[in-house]
Amino acid sequence: MADYIFTVTSRPVQTKDNAEFVRVFQDLGFEESEVLYDGSAYVGSYGQAYWDDDSMIVVFDKRTDKVVGAFNSYSNVEGTLEEYLDQMGIEDDISNFEEVTAEVYVQSMLLDGQAFVLTEAGNEKLHYNNGWALIITKDETKCFDITRLVDIFLEEKCLLGK
Repeated sequence: MADYIFTVTSRPVQTKDNAEFVRVFQDLGFEESEVLYDGSAYVGSYGQAYWDDDSMIVVFDKRTDKVVGAFNSYSNVEGTLEEYLDQMGIEDDISNFEEVTAEVYVQSMLLDGQAFVLTEAGNEKLHYNNGWALIITKDETKCFDITRLVDIFLEEKCLLGK
């Protein structure tokens, strides 16, 4: 049985609150996230966390519009807002909280002219190399799979399968 080994890194990005942005991604399991020397936010992980928007949840207190925390249902808790609040020791009416996906959170935090760029590169026994880039702007999200981009190029050159 082989292990998939990967690294996830972002480009430095300026957000409305870089310290909060980093804390949210640390809560999501991106253990190497930090505010850099120039004040920009950096997100990273040495194979501990990966982007999965369906399982990455940011929790807001509706009364203050402040982030309470974030959880990744695959790594931190067993997946529900109620379980997360219970684990965090927050005894409050669940209707006071709102959960949003990480993508929605990132879009809400970006400053004008900024893009959040996250890349992953990995392999399994150095045989199955892959990688992707996720780009989030205030208006849209695009994900580029390196393997698929190579296939598209080879198809255009009639070299696929040769």
